[in-house]
Amino acid sequence: YLSDRLSARGLIIAGLLCFGVSSYWLASVDANTSFWTVAWCVIISRIGLGLIKPSLNVSALRALRPELLGQGAGMINFARQLGGAFGVNLLSVALDRRTFFYSDTLTSLQTASNSATLELLRTMQGLLAQAGVPQDLQMAGALHFLGRVVHAQAYTMGFRDSFLIVAVVFTLALVPAWIMGRTRTSGQT
Repeated sequence: YLSDRLSARGLIIAGLLCFGVSSYWLASVDANTSFWTVAWCVIISRIGLGLIKPSLNVSALRALRPELLGQGAGMINFARQLGGAFGVNLLSVALDRRTFFYSDTLTSLQTASNSATLELLRTMQGLLAQAGVPQDLQMAGALHFLGRVVHAQAYTMGFRDSFLIVAVVFTLALVPAWIMGRTRTSGQT
């Protein structure tokens, strides 16, 4: 409905901005972020997609002759599916690589001279002792917990980087959206 009444260029730019801003916002979340903050980020990003997709379809199909509309719609759908598949795969690789990087970095910081690490291990050993875990298994349990904490933090940091990548990609997509509208306008005059 909006894409028939308003400028496709404006709707695409607004959608890209919504999705980019929400992704940038998601790049700052952590374990303490409220559910509603994340929910609002998702809502804003979906509004952005809702502005982008119909506007792209309308602007692309307007350029075609009526007898080519079926083929054009099929090509647009194919391109969208292919782009989505590549995007998701590349983003999952980036998430994996960044998580590994942060895991490796954080693991190297867990030394005997790190007071926070030693305090965590002592606290966990105490909790395990209170739970009735045998003395010879307490340190192993504490180290296992430390490893899980490091992995969870690395995973969170990997997701932050991934959302930042998405924000940058959608921000860069503003350039072709802007040019697309200017080219069409200058070609029509």
